Amino acid sequence: MLEMLENSERTALILEDDGDVCELLSMILNVSNLKVVQTDSVIAAEKLMEDIRPSIIFVDHGLPDGKGFNMIPKFRKKYPAATIVAMTGQRKEELRDLSQTEGRFHYMEKPFQFVELLKIIKTAV
Repeated sequence: MLEMLENSERTALILEDDGDVCELLSMILNVSNLKVVQTDSVIAAEKLMEDIRPSIIFVDHGLPDGKGFNMIPKFRKKYPAATIVAMTGQRKEELRDLSQTEGRFHYMEKPFQFVELLKIIKTAV
């Protein structure tokens, strides 16, 4: 799902192909007074980068058209002040290491802990 929004310091970008995860994150982010932009593909995320300025970005690793973690350096360069949260449902140490070398701010394995998520959001905005 893709929603276009104006530039805003209070915007969250979710790059995730699991609809349930997107819905949960969106509800939590909306309660935190953040506008939410969602996409489920690397290609769409690259196009969105010209139209938004998120303060927090959630990036899933495995997407239908590529690896979301490969977008982390692009996000870091375009949005140096944004909080980036690398997410994966795969329990592999090398993914944690990859997200760290790609410049992530936080790493969460799905299903994630609600308290941990709230703490990250509060820190980001």
